[in-house]
Amino acid sequence: MKFKSFAEVKRALVVGSIWSAYHYGLGNGFKPIDMGKREVSIVQSNAVAFKTDRTTDSWLYFPKAKNIKLIENGFTTYTDVGFPILTYKLVD
Repeated sequence: MKFKSFAEVKRALVVGSIWSAYHYGLGNGFKPIDMGKREVSIVQSNAVAFKTDRTTDSWLYFPKAKNIKLIENGFTTYTDVGFPILTYKLVD
């Protein structure tokens, strides 16, 4: 499923949905690091929280539209200068 808008992504970010998470670090040449699958635990209008193996959830505050690129089954967030930060893909 290819999302057509970030509004569709927000509708898919419901409590209990599972997403694969990838982080792009500065030290590894912006290659994606697999952070595993994460379940959505809290949804707000401006942010979403994912369960982690720690005692606290990991929050993702939605960036501006110019800092998001929709991809197959998910989205990638970018810095203001165009470097990737995080990718989330919906697990079927």
